[in-house]
Amino acid sequence: MTSWLQPLYNMDDPTMTIMKRNMDCEEGDFGYMKESYDLHHGLLASGPTLNRLRDRALSELATLVDQTSSAPVSTEIYGWVQHVLTVLNTNAMWGPKNPLQVKPELEKDFW
Repeated sequence: MTSWLQPLYNMDDPTMTIMKRNMDCEEGDFGYMKESYDLHHGLLASGPTLNRLRDRALSELATLVDQTSSAPVSTEIYGWVQHVLTVLNTNAMWGPKNPLQVKPELEKDFW
């Protein structure tokens, strides 16, 4: 699960060790992944914060759709949808400092 994080954030091995420790809470109710999970669930609860993220994602979708060609094109639909959802969600979450925008080649590692 965390193997894509190391190159994405340019983390060293000691940092990865901290992130991987107690990933599944087998040692108790603590650890980076547990705290990150709790934080995200708190931030993404129904309400204004989630609504702002949704609005950002929809705005990004409108921009991507506007950029599509009106001429017929052949594409692999699953890959295109996967890319669009990745762009929408990571841009909504991280904004202009989205690591996948900084290093787009890491998108394939995200999946």
